[in-house]
Amino acid sequence: MFLFLLTSFCIFSGVAIYLYRLWGSSYTFSLVSVATISAIMYSVVGTLSENAMDVSFSAQESLLTESLFGNTLVTDQTTDTSGLSEYIQSLEKDLIDDSDDVNKWVLLARSYMKKQNFKKASDAYEEALKILPGQTDLMTELADSLAMIDGGNLNGRPMKLIARVLDMEPTHQKALALAATNAMNNTEIGNAISYWTRLKDTLPENSDDAEKVLNIILALKGENPPRSDFSSTNNLAKKVLEGKLSIDKDLFSIVQKSLTPSSAIFLIVKEKNGVAMPIAVKKILYDEFKEPFINSKVINFKISDVHSMRTEVKLSDFGEVMVSARLSLSGEVKPQAEDLTTNVSLVKSDNKFVKLQFLQNTDN
Repeated sequence: MFLFLLTSFCIFSGVAIYLYRLWGSSYTFSLVSVATISAIMYSVVGTLSENAMDVSFSAQESLLTESLFGNTLVTDQTTDTSGLSEYIQSLEKDLIDDSDDVNKWVLLARSYMKKQNFKKASDAYEEALKILPGQTDLMTELADSLAMIDGGNLNGRPMKLIARVLDMEPTHQKALALAATNAMNNTEIGNAISYWTRLKDTLPENSDDAEKVLNIILALKGENPPRSDFSSTNNLAKKVLEGKLSIDKDLFSIVQKSLTPSSAIFLIVKEKNGVAMPIAVKKILYDEFKEPFINSKVINFKISDVHSMRTEVKLSDFGEVMVSARLSLSGEVKPQAEDLTTNVSLVKSDNKFVKLQFLQNTDN
């Protein structure tokens, strides 16, 4: 069902974009395309059933979830939406005369999501839920749209809706993914792992989606995905960032007594635009950094595509990235108050050498 929903949406999106590019926003388009797209949309949606809701991840803070399944609901902002505006007007006009048509409310909500008018999208989902109270897909979509109104924040009513969905349908895939993402945003690593594990259990064993979710789970646990996961990647380790990680002698003398065999350093590479989910993470074990830090207070490191956390993108896909490191005294993935962090270094494609230094933690 999951793959069917994704396939159905992709077919519709491809045809719709083709029509937009073919006719543009001309008068002919306004007369013909609305009817054509309507026919396509209703052929996909039909009556409200399990096929009437595609799986779409649009909450800004849920970028991991969105990209995990290659969803295309949030389109390139350069896409011509003039025809979509006319289609919305047509739907709104129809709903004045027939406000009980749940499919049209759903189509209106999706259209507003595409135009990034999240308030009107949520209003449309609210109307759909008046017709079908408790419909789990509608509640999940409403949660998603409400989160977007608040800048992608899923806390509050969105999570209450998601919790209700999971009470009614514990294997609801989108609700599990959004709950997992919200837990990650709140640094509730244990809860995130639990939700991702539940989602993985709903996916076909050994499927691509199951492997992607497994990689996320391993990353949250601070483990690197098996190398076999990358064996078919032509660009494996295509981009390698090299650098030096140093610590001040006095600072090291303070933290050295707190180091244990469980301690670890996490090298973290993120997008420049502030997306929370890292592009790549490398875990340096205690045995690997202990001697270099004792002897010279410096370790050399390399991080590459093999350490990617998000299987839809690689380190080599980015021209600029933000690189930092965290010394976890406990070895936990979740940041702790006693951890040490470095400066954050902006690394451009023409400069692949990074210099990081651990800073005094003012909380210590």
